[in-house]
Amino acid sequence: MNEIDDAISKALAQEERELLDRLAAEPSMHAQAFAVMRGRHRVLVGFSMAVMVALVALAAWCAVRFFEAEEVRDLLLLATGFVLAILNVLAIKIWFWMELAKNSVVREIKRLELQVARLGERVAGPR
Repeated sequence: MNEIDDAISKALAQEERELLDRLAAEPSMHAQAFAVMRGRHRVLVGFSMAVMVALVALAAWCAVRFFEAEEVRDLLLLATGFVLAILNVLAIKIWFWMELAKNSVVREIKRLELQVARLGERVAGPR
């Protein structure tokens, strides 16, 4: 695979090679997370993060109260509350990771569009 990559790199002009190298650099995880928070659904992301913090607080409260409870009914209710809160936190985190993956796929499609457009310009030649 490296031989093919080297041949393609040699065939590209210096300007195109620099452009592709710049575009190939994947942003850090922090940059990707903040990009989701600044994206089109920033209100929904902010709301879901606030709900997630509240659910973590609820889960912590249920866990603390669980060890203080003496009746079986209270133990079952608090354990159920803890499990449901944690499951909802996990669902929100999975949704957030899916947003990160979607943004990554969109970024890759944009790179391919740019490469196809530049190839089309090169094939068409100067007019």
